[in-house]
Amino acid sequence: MTDEAEEQPVGFLARVLDAVSTRHWILLIGAVILAITGLFGGLATADEETAELPVLAAGEEHVGPQFSVAVHDLELMDVAPGYSFEADEGNEYLVVTLTLTNNYVTSTTAITEAIGFDWLDEEYSTADRTVLLSDSTTLVQAHPDIPVDVALVWQIPRDSVADGETVQVSIMQASLRTNGDLTFGAYWYDPVPVAHVDLTAHRVITTDDAE
Repeated sequence: MTDEAEEQPVGFLARVLDAVSTRHWILLIGAVILAITGLFGGLATADEETAELPVLAAGEEHVGPQFSVAVHDLELMDVAPGYSFEADEGNEYLVVTLTLTNNYVTSTTAITEAIGFDWLDEEYSTADRTVLLSDSTTLVQAHPDIPVDVALVWQIPRDSVADGETVQVSIMQASLRTNGDLTFGAYWYDPVPVAHVDLTAHRVITTDDAE
């Protein structure tokens, strides 16, 4: 009697499960999968929303494995530091001044990768020149652990940035790839934005413009 009583619930459950058609089982399993996918998709979206890049103040330093960078100022010029001629017809110079420290073990001239603008077309996205502010030396070489004050110069279409406009500068950070040795065969690649600095662009009036 006791055995039959114990078997009855199990037998009843088995009959109920058998009564559910294969089609309904497929629909039920599909609904569960969609619910789980939606849950993780929602979590991923939440992670993306909370992963906004920090916005630094002008002069605030960002310390990275390759460079430490503090962006100071953004100017629009007809003749930029390190140049003796005006920009191409229809263009002007966009000049960003910053303090940069090379945190790696070897000297480098590849400091144009330290900052960038995600709103510039690819044609204009790479800085044309780096200038040491102390003596206007171009093609600046950054030695390990020695801060340098530099200007990075882009040539951009005139009036693409207005005087007084707020411009977002991206501080970039590259990844290091090595071939088993820290210095031989090692290189930095694929710089991506890690922080932003919002600066007010201001136009520098040259003597010729004033006349």
